[in-house]
Order: sequence, then C-alpha cells, then structure tokens
Amino acid sequence: MLVPEAYQTYQDILNGMLAVTKDRPVSVRLSETNSYWFSGLKGVSDSYASALWGLDYLHWWASHGIAGINFHTGDITGGSIRLTCRYSAFTSTANGYEAKPLAYGMKLFSMGSKGNIVPVEVASSTNQNIVAYATLDENETLLLTLINKEYKNVGEAEIKVKLDRSIIGSQVEFIELKSENNDIAAGSDGVTLGGASIEPNGVWNGKWAELPASAISDNEISISISPASAILIKAKIK
Repeated sequence: MLVPEAYQTYQDILNGMLAVTKDRPVSVRLSETNSYWFSGLKGVSDSYASALWGLDYLHWWASHGIAGINFHTGDITGGSIRLTCRYSAFTSTANGYEAKPLAYGMKLFSMGSKGNIVPVEVASSTNQNIVAYATLDENETLLLTLINKEYKNVGEAEIKVKLDRSIIGSQVEFIELKSENNDIAAGSDGVTLGGASIEPNGVWNGKWAELPASAISDNEISISISPASAILIKAKIK
C-alpha cells in the first residue's frame, strides 16, 4: 500500500473511467473502494499502514479531479459468505465504536483538504518515499500535508518547504499522525493524531503545536518528519 508503484494502478483506473466519461457532462466517483478486496487483508487493511495509505489515497484522487470516494465499511461484509470487515473505518463495540487506523487517515484528510488544491513538489537528494499535497482556503491559509512512507531502518527526514509567497507573522502550526514506535503494523491502540486517540463515543481531543520561530523564515518552513508518519502544516500567507 505504501510503495510508489501504486500510483500507476490508480492512474490506470482513472484513465479507464475518463475514457468512458469523455465528452459527457458527468463527474467521476469511486464507490465501495478500499485497500484490498474480499473484506480486506488481515494485519494489513486493519493496520496503521492503512492510515497512511488512506490519507495518501484520498489526496491523490482529489488532486486528480475525482468528485468523491466512498470507502466500503461496516462490521461484516459479504452475502452467503460473511467475513469480518478488515478494512473498516469504524467497528461496533459494547460502548460505542472503535476507530480503526483508516479513520485517522480520513480525519487528517478532512482537516487538510479545505480550499483549492495548489501545486506542491517534493525534491530530495535521497530516495525517500515522501509525498506532499497542499490546499489554499478562502482566508489565505495554506494547508500542507507531508506523508513519510519510509519505515525500514531510517531516521527522521529533514524537510524544507519553500513557498512562492511570504508567511504572515511567525505562527505556523502543525499536527502529526503517528503510531507507537513508528510501527506500520500497529493496530488501533497504537495510533494517535495530535497526540490523542479517537474515543469510542467519537470524541477526539488532538492538539495542534507551534513550530519554533527558528524553523520559519520569510517564505520557508523547516520541519522534521518521523518515518511512517504524516504532518499537516497550517500557515497564513500573503
């Protein structure tokens, strides 16, 4: 789910849909999509890797003009053959719902996808599997999502973001999606967004943090991003 080769699969599917809808006044939407078919792959579709995958997946399709995505979810899937749903965003519990790792990726996407999509590019001297997406809202707030999909024997990646406009003031906020020990195989218990989990009643008390002034210049932001994590940066620009 985290390899760059996945984008070619997405592109092939998109090309097929666009070929059918060409010159027709209809939009394109994915229905009942998810990471793996037949109720998902145990230990993968329900792991922390699905949070990073889901975040990237939503941003990729949005950046390519799709109208929307419907994830297939629920406690059980199937008809005559009924299976535990491994790719669910939420599953029922005795006192509410358990937010699966995918739910965290969906939550961060909802926070970082407001406004118009703006182009962003990651340039690196090393072969790091880091992607970026950005939007600009009506209040001139830039929302920049960085996803570090590297996870094997790597340290933190030092990222420098160079903008084509100046940052207003010195306050730049960020919020991080991560798992305990940067483990992509972690389950729901090990995942946090802004230092907090999504509770069974749906309450989430994650917090934004401020970058130090030393990490911000006129039109540049410097930040470290852990392996197997994602960061959403929020800055006012002019």
